[in-house]
Amino acid sequence: MSSRAGDTNERAGVRLPMSSAVVYGCGGHGKVVADILLSLGAFELRGFLDDGIPAGRMILGLPTLG
Repeated sequence: MSSRAGDTNERAGVRLPMSSAVVYGCGGHGKVVADILLSLGAFELRGFLDDGIPAGRMILGLPTLG
């Protein structure tokens, strides 16, 4: 899991506000998208949205939001 130090993102020497994101779907593709977003370090990943998984279940250390 990526570090979430601070709430800014530095690109080319410019500090930008970190964007929040949620991923739709907890299946294989959703997990890959979440992994990419975490690897980029430019997003604060809030969790997953999936109508087939109960809210509160943890996937990749992130909550399912509903």
